[in-house]
Amino acid sequence: MAIDGKTVRGSRGPHRVATHMVNAWASEAGIALGQLKVDAKSNEITAMPALLDTLAIKGCLVTLDAMGRQKRIANKILKKEADYLLAVKSNQRKLHTELSTYFDDYWSAHPDDAPGTGFTAQDTYVHGH
Repeated sequence: MAIDGKTVRGSRGPHRVATHMVNAWASEAGIALGQLKVDAKSNEITAMPALLDTLAIKGCLVTLDAMGRQKRIANKILKKEADYLLAVKSNQRKLHTELSTYFDDYWSAHPDDAPGTGFTAQDTYVHGH
């Protein structure tokens, strides 16, 4: 399941603020599991836990982008007996460096666990690749 926030296209106007939504998707099935409008005085970080409260996610892998990388959100996912995968981009220098060093050291010590040639670390994903 993927959770991500998006601005609703065409919702911004001369006298109105754009509408932001947080959505939960069953990626493989291609269906929306839930969505929540982000309060005008809030942001995705506060809306994600509220959306998670409405979902039965036990046993799921929940993916989140960098905006969802919050202890409170990760703890909520774990309490609901699910797992999470959080994105880390190279512009998050300290965390990215720490994780890169950890995995480089691990794979050097455990070459059989190292990712194959199909693995690529990158900041973007192209559908189908």
